[in-house]
Amino acid sequence: MTQNQDIIEIKKQFVLKNELPFALIYRHLSLPILLVKYKKNSVLNLKNAEIIVEKVYPFVSEGINLVITDSRENYDNSDEKARALLSDNKSLKLIKAHAILVKELPMRISTSHFIVKNQPITEFKQFKSLENAISWLINYE
Repeated sequence: MTQNQDIIEIKKQFVLKNELPFALIYRHLSLPILLVKYKKNSVLNLKNAEIIVEKVYPFVSEGINLVITDSRENYDNSDEKARALLSDNKSLKLIKAHAILVKELPMRISTSHFIVKNQPITEFKQFKSLENAISWLINYE
């Protein structure tokens, strides 16, 4: 699936709430799901991780307690401080489960390493498709 196909798939079920230089934040049309889609070749350093936490917090504080991170477009997530923040922060403390969309083998390996090393405070699971991620989230518990 290309980046354009990914966006078309997302726009069928989500509405864009915030556009950042490195990511797009969407809210599901009918379910309590927030989706953060990282842009191609974006950098996820500590500054950008802090921005994501601040932009996501208002949604999760209103009861949107399921989150999808779309990492199907590779991005640079080499900052250890950013990974630490993304594994334990005020937004994560309010969500029940977090699905991560990955496509390429390097991102799957990187995501697995993140989950094992950083031990996020909420349940994380990887998926290749948006539909499988949504299904897992709505049936989570």
